Amino acid sequence: MIIYFISLLLLNYVLLNFNNTIAYKLNIFDSPDKLRKFHKEKTPITGGIIIFINIFFFYLFNYFGFFDNMNLFNDKLELNVFIFSCFLIFLLGFVDDKINISANKKFLILLIILIPTIVFQDFLVIENIKLSFSEKQFNIDGIGFFWSLLCLLLFINALNMFDGINLQVGIYSLIISIFFVFKNYYLVLFITLIVSIIFFLILNSKNKSFLGDGGSYLLAYIFGYFFIKLYNESDLLNADKIVLFMIIPGLDLMRLFTVRIIAGKNPFSSDRNHLHHLLLKKFSSLKTVIATQALIILPLLLSFIYNEIAILLLISLSCSAVLMRLFSRNCLPPVTLPANVNPATTPSAAASATPSIGSLSSAIFCTICSCID
Repeated sequence: MIIYFISLLLLNYVLLNFNNTIAYKLNIFDSPDKLRKFHKEKTPITGGIIIFINIFFFYLFNYFGFFDNMNLFNDKLELNVFIFSCFLIFLLGFVDDKINISANKKFLILLIILIPTIVFQDFLVIENIKLSFSEKQFNIDGIGFFWSLLCLLLFINALNMFDGINLQVGIYSLIISIFFVFKNYYLVLFITLIVSIIFFLILNSKNKSFLGDGGSYLLAYIFGYFFIKLYNESDLLNADKIVLFMIIPGLDLMRLFTVRIIAGKNPFSSDRNHLHHLLLKKFSSLKTVIATQALIILPLLLSFIYNEIAILLLISLSCSAVLMRLFSRNCLPPVTLPANVNPATTPSAAASATPSIGSLSSAIFCTICSCID
């Protein structure tokens, strides 16, 4: 195990130092266009590559028996299906980062990848809805396959839309990975993710790497996969706890879809009406990240102390809704972008400025004051 973690650190050190080389070899950059991409110079979209190389590194050690005594996967078939589906999800995002695949085509390709994955991994089929505040389980066996498919699709799209400014998805992914580590669930895998995310955040904080669709798709799929697996296999996770994790990305996704459909637009169309865009009209990039992460972290921390998750969920939903309503009330109308512009891979102007770490209490105070103003 020590050999694995030393090798893992060395691998990420190499990736950190060869970040630009990888980007130039693969010609994978995000260039400013003064429409939505306001960063000053072209930036490598290497975050997804870093994450996938780490996952594949974990796979090789697992495949050759280094973790046999840890019972991480039931058998080699499960391991192989997992890594192959991870590769296909990452590849879809990677290609989209390079050539901007249309939203409808991406949706169709996601279906083609996810449907066989759930078929081969029947433990991903959700058969019951378990809530922390009810001893009764609601059977959905008849629609379990479609419910699992919907959950994975929503999670992937929500996290992709959440990836709009530096540090945001990286920190969010750290929070989820740490949760799985505390649950001692697939410990080596999630420690591997934590290490890779930290090294990516070093680059991302300096505006030297963006996560891209390849990274956001891959992380969302991994988290969705293991949320469902843990949910089905144990009592350590209930549906309302998963909603707490998804509260900000999920609520923003539903709001954006609703607004776009009412306006007669494709729900997957691009605009500058995301929550982080609204917050950036009034706050810096750092304060925006702090505000969104605080709305996720605080209810989760309280849920470990206070068992009434339903009440925490209601409070969190209310605060999030008030925040979105407050900042959308006076914001500019959504700007629809051309079909060949990919919104999820490109941080905004504020994101391009490297946020300095500081003024934490001030940022939270400003956000709270704005909510009650």
